[in-house]
Amino acid sequence: VFAQVTDVFTGLASPSKLMVEGNYLYYLENLAPVTISKIEMGVSDATPEIVVTNMQYSSAFTLNGNYLYICAYNENKIIKVDVTQTTPTTTDVVTNIATPNGMVIIGDYLYYSEATTGNVNKIDITQDNPTPTNVVSGLTFPAGMAYEGNYIYVATIGGDNIVKFDYTLTTPVTETVVTDVDGPIAVQVVNNTLYGVSVGDDRVFEVEL
Repeated sequence: VFAQVTDVFTGLASPSKLMVEGNYLYYLENLAPVTISKIEMGVSDATPEIVVTNMQYSSAFTLNGNYLYICAYNENKIIKVDVTQTTPTTTDVVTNIATPNGMVIIGDYLYYSEATTGNVNKIDITQDNPTPTNVVSGLTFPAGMAYEGNYIYVATIGGDNIVKFDYTLTTPVTETVVTDVDGPIAVQVVNNTLYGVSVGDDRVFEVEL
């Protein structure tokens, strides 16, 4: 028995990411003009509100407090926008980085993957113009990230696996969690269960950790 599917809204331009925070659903449209919008859930006549638009390709976004942090992949930077503003404007968080492709925020630190370098780096988001610090390296086209407990999980599209590392260690070492998955691009971990998206296999999978 399949659950009934109900359209929330249609006619979007290449929707590729979404996130639920509080009463709002945020979603990304990755065709020009690249736009992130939000809509209030549970309201029958709710109208989508544009949060930020006219970006280049975006690979990930996450909300921290009032700020939406966005990986501006083609622009080699991470930006943020205050979602409580009537007319939000973007601010650069860190620039001159390489193809940011996924991120998580833990406390004062934002961890992000770099697709083309194979690195996961971190920055202190309480600082202006923070300097990135390398955390782990040697991954093959890392993409989506998630965390639970002391571990950050990273989907590696080119490595066909998902790895984890203990971010509390001074010198973290990666450990493979899932192998033989064709092009994993996204990962979430909830209550010790890992959920992943494989673009090569066209599937969503789960693994008990």
